[in-house]
Amino acid sequence: MSPVRLNAILLFYVKTASNLSRIMKAFSGKTAVKWINDVLVTEAKILLRKPGATVQQIADELNFGDQSSFGKFFKKHTGLTPREYRKQA
Repeated sequence: MSPVRLNAILLFYVKTASNLSRIMKAFSGKTAVKWINDVLVTEAKILLRKPGATVQQIADELNFGDQSSFGKFFKKHTGLTPREYRKQA
């Protein structure tokens, strides 16, 4: 199936964010928000393993408003601050 046709089908069936979340939950057991958060945490972990990038730079790259918001998000989802994770990695 071509990407254009697939996009048309998706637009037809998934008209709202809540529909997307409902569909994703039905197929995977995870909501769209959970998928997005999991991807963000995974990307953050990858970036935190890179030497030289500051936590602020990583927060900026992941489009967090500031380092504090990123730190709270990361700790909520991993149980560790970005610095604690970096020391363990």
